[in-house]
Amino acid sequence: IGEASVGFFADLKGVLYGTSGGGNAYYLAGAVFKIKMNGQGYAVLRDFTGYVDGRGPNGNLVPYDGLLYGTTSSGLLPSNPFGGTVYSMTPSGSETVLHRFKGLSNPSAVDAGLVLLKSTFYGTSDGGGKYGDGTVFSITPSGTEHLLHSFGSSYFDGRYPKCRLAVYNG
Repeated sequence: IGEASVGFFADLKGVLYGTSGGGNAYYLAGAVFKIKMNGQGYAVLRDFTGYVDGRGPNGNLVPYDGLLYGTTSSGLLPSNPFGGTVYSMTPSGSETVLHRFKGLSNPSAVDAGLVLLKSTFYGTSDGGGKYGDGTVFSITPSGTEHLLHSFGSSYFDGRYPKCRLAVYNG
């Protein structure tokens, strides 16, 4: 399948779920897979097409309300060549695209994945936003996205965030 991404999680039955950023039947667009903790039962749940549902599911999967949530880093639609997606997926592999980022005008290249806090997901993109230098965004499970910050307003603001946000409980 290709290089596995960070962000495995296990369900209560001992099944691990993860993402692979490349190497599938659709021009290396990536996949979501599962495998039992004992190494048995490996299966690809979803091959991304690179077109309709995005490509490069490089971030972590987040379980919430019986579904898995994740992001893709890019899309290949002619009208949206740079923007990634946020998707939900059943544990058996049925996928729904919740939001398609519009590329340069809002978040794009969502490589870091999501965190969940109070039934809202938060993430970063290393491109897009007002200045093109990345964003912090939130998105609901129904797909309503809000731009929280655009990086690049000055040299001291930071640029191109690459890692997943952390929740501090201290």
